[in-house]
Formats: sequence, C-alpha cells, structure tokens
Amino acid sequence: FEQHMGKRDFGTFGISRGGVNVAISAGVDPRLKYNIIAMGGSAIAKLFRDSDERRIRRFRESVMRDRQMSEDALFEYIDQQIRTDPKNLAQYIDARDAMVILSLFDSTVPIEYGKKLREEMGKPETIYLIADHRTSALYTQFITLLPPGPPGLCNGLFPIDYIETESVAFYDKRFGTNRGSLKHIIFSILQFPFTVVERAVRVVF
Repeated sequence: FEQHMGKRDFGTFGISRGGVNVAISAGVDPRLKYNIIAMGGSAIAKLFRDSDERRIRRFRESVMRDRQMSEDALFEYIDQQIRTDPKNLAQYIDARDAMVILSLFDSTVPIEYGKKLREEMGKPETIYLIADHRTSALYTQFITLLPPGPPGLCNGLFPIDYIETESVAFYDKRFGTNRGSLKHIIFSILQFPFTVVERAVRVVF
C-alpha cells in the first residue's frame, strides 16, 4: 500500500483477541493511526486468570497439570514472560484517533480489563454495549445467513449492524471522507441520552 498506492496512514479494527493485537501493534507502529478496539483487554496474565472462557480455563488446567505448577506460579510466570502486553504498549496510542467498544457484562474478557486498556490509552471515545462477549454479536451482521450481496443488502443473522455503522462513521471522520449515513444519524439520535451520561462519567472518572 505504501509503495504502490502512496498510502501513509492506516486504520485497524480488532475484536476480542484481535483487539489485544491492535493494542499491541498500534502501540509500536505509528502508521496504524486510526484504531478501533472492541472487547479487548490489558494485563494478559490477570485476564487469563479471571476469564470464564472455557478454552482459556482448559489451557490453564492443562499447563498447571503438565508443568506441575500452582495457579499462582502459573500467572506469575506468564506475567514475567509476556512483554508484548497492552499494559506496556497501549499508552503509545493516540486516544484522539482511537475508539473502544466494551460489553458491560463481558466475563470472557472481563470488562475491568477492557476499562484498564481504555485508561492506558488515555480514555478514547468509548461505546458501551448492553451485552456480554458473545451476545455482542447482536449488534453486528458479522455472522451471515447468505453470501455477500449488493451494498445495503441485509444478509446477516441479526438485523442491526450497529458496530459496523459506528466504525465506518469513525473512519469517515478520521480519514476525512465524510460520506455521512442516515443509519448513523438514526443510531446517534437513539444513543444520545446514553452518550451524555457516558461523557459525564468520563469527565468525573
């Protein structure tokens, strides 16, 4: 993109583990200028300890059994060994060019670690979903029923593409395309009371 199309600034989008990857990558590569992190988190060792994700729990149990380690020893070891942790890198992301999406009832990537990541990034623009890690899919058309079709065709399992709409609006504003969207206007009107409360909380805390 840089060599053949003359591009200089890039955007990222990551959900869950992808959000952790964004926090790490954008923290070390300034070309990743506009960043959206959905349901990511910081402090990987503690996140592993407190997550209720079944695969993570099985991993913990397997490692402790195979290496004959206690739970405390395991997490101390992980914390010492991991260097590419958002807690070390997220501070280098410009909060003015970032957006965080968090699910209020997330226990897979516990929301306290999502909030910690947000704090480390300097409190960027934040959207809170009334959902947990999995039911956040209700706010997206990521899961499709049909193959991709013409633009505007609703082919998702769920009817609302809220996350996609907010993300495109974020990129439009940052990249200066300003295409606008009736759908985004409608979403903005509906979420206005929640936005006011969130911004008031952000100022206080």
